Amino acid sequence: MAIASQSVIGERQARSLEPQLATPVEVSELLAGKTIAAALPAVVATWAVWIGYGLINAAIADPRLLRMVFSPQWIVAMATLVPLICVLSVLLGVIVSSRVGDPRTAQQFGAFVVLPIIAIAVAQFLGGQATFTMSQVLVGDLVVVGLIGALLILGSWAFDREEILTRLG
Repeated sequence: MAIASQSVIGERQARSLEPQLATPVEVSELLAGKTIAAALPAVVATWAVWIGYGLINAAIADPRLLRMVFSPQWIVAMATLVPLICVLSVLLGVIVSSRVGDPRTAQQFGAFVVLPIIAIAVAQFLGGQATFTMSQVLVGDLVVVGLIGALLILGSWAFDREEILTRLG
């Protein structure tokens, strides 16, 4: 999220945004590029922690945890939902950072996406229900893809090159 919030605000302050805005790329392409660049490290880190968590718990606690953590549902959820939710959160941060003047404000808006998901995960673990069906994962994927599509449309509309360039001066 920090990378996303700096993607426009930080570059604007460092005066490195103007050449990017002058390129002949579409706004949606610019937003997608900034989003992927900011989301990729977070997705890789999340996958690494998940794999490490499963392997360490299986080694020191109970080997049955390995089957639970790496069940087909969890594998699909981690392979699809993690990148999608990360892209959703980061895209929101990039869009907000194009409209506000402070990186912390953009980070706080991104938390609106992440915190409810964390709350759901914590509630499942506290209630002993850390399981879900493949159908629930796929529905979650579709919902998040729809939200990403809506944010791309909104972002393409809200990301005003001319306004950002005039704020540079």
